[in-house]
Amino acid sequence: ADGALLCSGDIARHFRGTETDWGSLFDFADRHDWELVTPLHADGGAGGALTEAAFEELIDILLQPLGGHEPCDGILLMLHGSMVSERIEDCEGEILTRVRQVVGSNVPIVVTLDPHANVTYRMADMSNAVVAYRTTPHVDQVKTTQFACRLLNEMLSGGPLTQVRLVKPPLLAGLDSARTTSEDGPMPRILDLAERLVKENPAIKHISVQAGYSYGDVFDIGPSAAITCLKATDKYNKESNALSNYMWRTRAERTIEFHSVDEGLTIAES
Repeated sequence: ADGALLCSGDIARHFRGTETDWGSLFDFADRHDWELVTPLHADGGAGGALTEAAFEELIDILLQPLGGHEPCDGILLMLHGSMVSERIEDCEGEILTRVRQVVGSNVPIVVTLDPHANVTYRMADMSNAVVAYRTTPHVDQVKTTQFACRLLNEMLSGGPLTQVRLVKPPLLAGLDSARTTSEDGPMPRILDLAERLVKENPAIKHISVQAGYSYGDVFDIGPSAAITCLKATDKYNKESNALSNYMWRTRAERTIEFHSVDEGLTIAES
């Protein structure tokens, strides 16, 4: 598809001025005098496992600018969170690990995700902040990217490097598959809970909630919450328990009704 795979300057020519995550990044960078290096945009949509050759070729393009003599100050990776290759179940974790190996531990890495991301502990360990879209359908890409840029800018401006604490209860599915079309569904309610927890604890910068992608055949499947917080002795047990307990308690809640094939045919014929 047009614009599915772009590199370097083609990304700005395609997305600048658009109401997209990339357009939002270019807007923020212009207003804050960031000098951007944009090596890769790759959008494959939903599908099967990526071939190993394709994954390695794409990650080589992504990493190439980091191997130069000019150091980077910070990194924003706009990922999905449920990509799988023929060999690697956690492609985003692999991407983050390889980036971290090149730039070191003192360069902030902020990640944006889809709320259907299967977030792993590896992804959390390699990131300084995680921010997922809050709406399904995903109509808040611009707002999400702007917020992620602000978190990165705080660290670039002398603020402390944050860490990500992952909350992941033993669930294969939950949070109504991230649906936000009903205000009283489990996803909108946990987003409200996350906002309250952030307001109550100044050491927490953000709580990102992901329903996961329950159709993915991977080990680290399922709902999660990523707490972006200050590095401290506090383990954020209160917030972790509140989020985990909510996900467990609402695991069977749905805002839509599922029908069998026979029921569907009967409804269609009526």
